[in-house]
Amino acid sequence: KKTREAVPTFARAAAVLKWINGYRSEPEPEKLPVAVKAMGEFGLLRELDQAGLQVGFIAGVLGTNPDKAPRLVAQMFPMPPEDQVILIKAIAFSGLPNWKQLLSAFSERMPARQVLIDKYLFGDGKTLFELPLDEGSFVLDSHWGYYFGSGSEPAVGRIVSALAWMKEGDSVDKLTIAAMAKWTLASNATRDKDLLDTL
Repeated sequence: KKTREAVPTFARAAAVLKWINGYRSEPEPEKLPVAVKAMGEFGLLRELDQAGLQVGFIAGVLGTNPDKAPRLVAQMFPMPPEDQVILIKAIAFSGLPNWKQLLSAFSERMPARQVLIDKYLFGDGKTLFELPLDEGSFVLDSHWGYYFGSGSEPAVGRIVSALAWMKEGDSVDKLTIAAMAKWTLASNATRDKDLLDTL
């Protein structure tokens, strides 16, 4: 068993993002709680619209480590209430068959977020692959994060599907998402041979 000292800390935001980008080549799920705490400290979780990559990444790591997921989530606490929105969404986006039980198990630690938790447990809270891609950059970024955390081909497939909107003359939202999908696919594929092969 690793001691806490054996898990390196992240000195700045750029180090966390570099780790996320390189995660698939050397998966280290044990580092996730430390990385999430660093994301919070560096303000990477505060603005939900700009935190899609982080939400998706946490979800991808949890989803591909079902046996470790409860322990990894437990080690993320204590967590400020403003950052808990990200964790709730990440659990819901994880694709774990028991994600509702996992979220329910940690709901007592997040009393300030009970309304959002209930939305996912009992309401109309959507999982990652249920979210419409044209809802904004958060959804696209979340799919990229999920891919970085899991190597999920279906996540890449959904990003590719947005390219069909390049001819959507009537919808600025769809055109914008299609352009973002095209740019991110091109830029990420130049650095990622597995992604290039998948495409």
